Amino acid sequence: MRAAVPWTLFAASFVVNLVFLGGVLMSGGREMVHETAVELPPADVTDPLALTEAQAAGLAALRDRVQERGAALREASGALRQELLGLLAKPAFDRAAFGERLHAASAQREAQFLEIAEMLHGYLQDLSAEQRADLLQRAQDRGFMKALLFGGAAAAAPQKSSN
Repeated sequence: MRAAVPWTLFAASFVVNLVFLGGVLMSGGREMVHETAVELPPADVTDPLALTEAQAAGLAALRDRVQERGAALREASGALRQELLGLLAKPAFDRAAFGERLHAASAQREAQFLEIAEMLHGYLQDLSAEQRADLLQRAQDRGFMKALLFGGAAAAAPQKSSN
């Protein structure tokens, strides 16, 4: 029993440090993205697609809905962080409660990404076959999709390919 106490404290300290480090990295990454942001007018992304007025309006509506979902996701992430820190602050580590909360947050994030994917799919159906093929080809560049969905300011630093 005595040997388990140091290991338990080490594990709890490790998890707290990971949560803290993750928060630091996330906020630092956001700052770096804003510092290195390249303002691209949304037209620079959509001009090659030759969108009609109705398609451009549909894209603007899609962007608004995606930004709403993103704000909700950021808010939920902040609440999750506080809940996890609260669980870590308790005298005894409740592995089941911690895992349950992580699982619930993962399911919520998955549902939001599925909603966004469904909205994007619906928008793609409004494009001609040629526009859809062109957009999907351009979507191979991660920066393109970011700029398409979030507009000019979101096309921050160029994304490096993970290949």
